[in-house]
Amino acid sequence: MRWTHRPKAIQHWSSLSLALTKRVQSLIGEEGTDGVYVSEPNIKLDLPSEFVYYAWHRVLYLPPHPLQLPPANFTLHMLGIRQLVDTFCQSKTDGNTLLHMFGTFLFDAASRASTSLDHESQRGCSEAFITLCTIFCQPEQKQAFLRTYIEKFYAALSVGLKSPFCLPTLLLSCTELFASDLEGVRILVPDFITAINKVLPKLRVESNVPLDQLRLAAIKVLSTIMCLPNYLDKIEPTGREEMEQVGGDQEQVIAQVVSYQVNKIKRKVRLLFV
Repeated sequence: MRWTHRPKAIQHWSSLSLALTKRVQSLIGEEGTDGVYVSEPNIKLDLPSEFVYYAWHRVLYLPPHPLQLPPANFTLHMLGIRQLVDTFCQSKTDGNTLLHMFGTFLFDAASRASTSLDHESQRGCSEAFITLCTIFCQPEQKQAFLRTYIEKFYAALSVGLKSPFCLPTLLLSCTELFASDLEGVRILVPDFITAINKVLPKLRVESNVPLDQLRLAAIKVLSTIMCLPNYLDKIEPTGREEMEQVGGDQEQVIAQVVSYQVNKIKRKVRLLFV
């Protein structure tokens, strides 16, 4: 498509797809609009109801895959999908449905965090992570997420937390992740512990986020990690060499590792208030 290199074209796609989405929501009995209102330019399109459904689906998937777009347009596309997901989440749309619609784009975009070096592409990756976290952390999820989506989400987070650009975004977006009931969420504890170590007590990554805000997010994530196993407070932290020799139940091993790391970070947190 020759037009996809133009930022204005992607912005117009974002505006039109959002307008059609709100109209579709109204037609299916949810809160929406009585017409297709396009903000740029500010006009109302009076379309037949049957055509609205058709146009919505066609426009939604009109652009090519985001990774085929130039970096600036890649970011604009991710911003557009984020707007759509936010709109759907307001009406409590099931998370699996959103991932059926946008999952391929979002997971592929998030995977770019490990290979993209330019600032604009990393910004697009960050937007993809924000959207994924919005989907997986939304309250009152009616149905459990499909296992394949959970696995892809955890793999994406593991990659994103290793990106200096995406790490602050993920800490801000995942403050309630470990308080959710996502299956297997504890597997991410080591990755988040490593990420928190880069923020507390001294910032060791570049970030446009205010330092106090980023540290607060790190402390919030830490507070939810501390509460994971109810028996953590009964386990004495051990050294690395001792932990390598620990046998027995897997849950006990996880608890000891988490307890050791959490106590280490708690000491760092105290330094902030000295």
